[in-house]
Amino acid sequence: KEMEHILKHSEAVGAIIPWKVRGFNYFQMFQELKPQLPKLRFILIAGEEAPAGTISLHEIYEQPFETEYPADYLATTRYNFDEITHIAATSGSTGVPKLVNQSDAAIKLSAKDTIRIVEMTRDDVIAIFAPLSGGAANVLGCYCAPLMGAKVVLSETFEPEGLFRLIEKERPSIVCSVPTVLVRMLNHRGIDSYDLSSLRAVFYYGSPIAYHTAMEVEEKLGCRLISRYGAFDIAPVSCTSLHDAREARLLTAGKPYTGCEISLCNEDGSEARPGMDGEVWVKGP
Repeated sequence: KEMEHILKHSEAVGAIIPWKVRGFNYFQMFQELKPQLPKLRFILIAGEEAPAGTISLHEIYEQPFETEYPADYLATTRYNFDEITHIAATSGSTGVPKLVNQSDAAIKLSAKDTIRIVEMTRDDVIAIFAPLSGGAANVLGCYCAPLMGAKVVLSETFEPEGLFRLIEKERPSIVCSVPTVLVRMLNHRGIDSYDLSSLRAVFYYGSPIAYHTAMEVEEKLGCRLISRYGAFDIAPVSCTSLHDAREARLLTAGKPYTGCEISLCNEDGSEARPGMDGEVWVKGP
């Protein structure tokens, strides 16, 4: 139902999916959805094999389009910096997902701040232990790393043992994840038997981590935690920094991203006094 809602209300004409993953047939699911989605015309399959009637991304990658089209061919369809380039789907509630319009320029602005915050270079390896489709994982994996030319490593599972083995194999310097995964890694009884010395920073988002738990994560992983505060509806708001004092990194939401203005307001919209509770109001790109 959520997939049908997203595709119908975004008026999607195409979808990129795997054929089958862990026994689930995504192509069959889309075949069942198509009668309710009259605008859906193209199904692109990620993988070496594709069922009849779909478009194989693997075959597209293998075709030398640069020999068939001029070098500036794609420039004719380039979007302007302020155009909507993403429609993100929210989650986390019992209702249907909301669809949020996002511009490429706004995301790139936060990506450049993030590069500075984690001191990313082209020599870094970025491990993403969270869904790549949104949030900080999307910013680091799809924007920061390409802008710097850094390597990105993805995990097919979020089980601690598999993540530890991936760290030992790929030697990432920066990990992006969520508190649930980090706490599961922390509680894994074999954590001390893995070589995690390549880690410099763990960038997390989604929810806060209790102070003493965060301290333990830093001690066990041997690196610093950096937290990002924001939401799909309003994009990144604030972030801590690699060189902030421990109390600032683990007990605050950090400083605003470039172009972001934050106020703590009363119910009538007036600014709350220091020390008082209030609602967070945000204005930004």
